[in-house]
Amino acid sequence: METRTLKHIAKEFGNTDFVFACGGRTPLQEENQEILPGLGKIIFLNVEKDVLLKRILAQGIPAFFPYQGDPDRSLDELLMERVPAYKKLADVTIDASEGTSEELVHTIMTELKDYDKN
Repeated sequence: METRTLKHIAKEFGNTDFVFACGGRTPLQEENQEILPGLGKIIFLNVEKDVLLKRILAQGIPAFFPYQGDPDRSLDELLMERVPAYKKLADVTIDASEGTSEELVHTIMTELKDYDKN
């Protein structure tokens, strides 16, 4: 379903400016790894594990955590699986551990401008 959706987005919106937020397992599938770069610049918003765990747990333990009684272990396993793929695909990696949403948007815009210069 994710791959079908990515193909639709690429077909319908490929020539326009837009922000597409994905994460989770979407970038892990090989076919998706071929589609995503065609959509534009890929930005990986990296967050320190302790900060990420706190943000996630603020809304309760998510159902996708494999060890419901051990959220720390669950996040460790998910990050070990996902972060390498995210980094591999990323054109730009930004530390999103601190700051406001507005500051993060400013950082992203600055990084994109610098990326385009290179």
